Amino acid sequence: MPVSERPTGPQTTAADPARSVWVTANAGTGKTRVLTNRVLRLLLAGADPEGVLCITFTKAAAAEMAARIEKQLADWAVESDAEKLRGDLEALTGEPATQPVTDRARRLFAQVLDLPSGLSIMTIHGFCQGLLRRFPLEAGIAPHFELIDERTAKELQIEARQQVLASRDPVLQAAIEDLAVLLADGSLSEAIAQLLARRQHLAGLALEHGDASGVIAAVAALLETDPSDTADSIEGRACRPEEVDSRNLVPAANALLQGTPTQRENGRTILTWLNASESDRRALLDTYRDTLLTKAGEPAKK
Repeated sequence: MPVSERPTGPQTTAADPARSVWVTANAGTGKTRVLTNRVLRLLLAGADPEGVLCITFTKAAAAEMAARIEKQLADWAVESDAEKLRGDLEALTGEPATQPVTDRARRLFAQVLDLPSGLSIMTIHGFCQGLLRRFPLEAGIAPHFELIDERTAKELQIEARQQVLASRDPVLQAAIEDLAVLLADGSLSEAIAQLLARRQHLAGLALEHGDASGVIAAVAALLETDPSDTADSIEGRACRPEEVDSRNLVPAANALLQGTPTQRENGRTILTWLNASESDRRALLDTYRDTLLTKAGEPAKK
């Protein structure tokens, strides 16, 4: 084995199947090689190839590991130089290679080829899918289920959404009309996508609180608001004398009167609103709000 390909001391330690280890390292530093060497050492130590399971996150990583292991086993099987084979095994395990170990190394490739599906190196999704296929009834699914790809899933979601939007259910129609008023077309699609992404969470909330009104009541309680509040009722309360901080607003407005033309105009607007009756404040609320907030509804910087 070329020196550049020999595992380092920490890599040899991490690949020892007798140890339970957690490996963390940057990209390109040899994590896949450590995992590959660990499997090879498991097989050399006498583990049944059919009993080895490797789970990774991506299909590419699983394919790379399988290709590396099979190539190494194939190289061992056809290596004619016994001394070189012993040297490679010693570099891998960190221990002298005995004759039984070298003999096993030569037989492993044939044993792996005899496996019905090869070594079990797969993604988490693939592993779970295999379990479901073996125990569909226990999982409560159809025995001959098929997985759909992301594109098909998206197409089915779009089709289902169109059916919902075209529903004649009066309650559903009223809810859709409310959303259509509040959101633009693009925002409506985005909102539905976000709801779909969190549908399990929302279903859990409904299960916990009974129905939509129960969920709304729970959110209102968390925010310390009244679930019956509307924009009009909130704005109405904001115009009541007891809700207005006149003690601080009057000096602030007078200070603005000494500033730039825009600030002076804002100061006059604030004073006009403060001196108006409660009903007139409602009519002037938008103008008053413009002195404190930006067009985006954020507090003004100055």
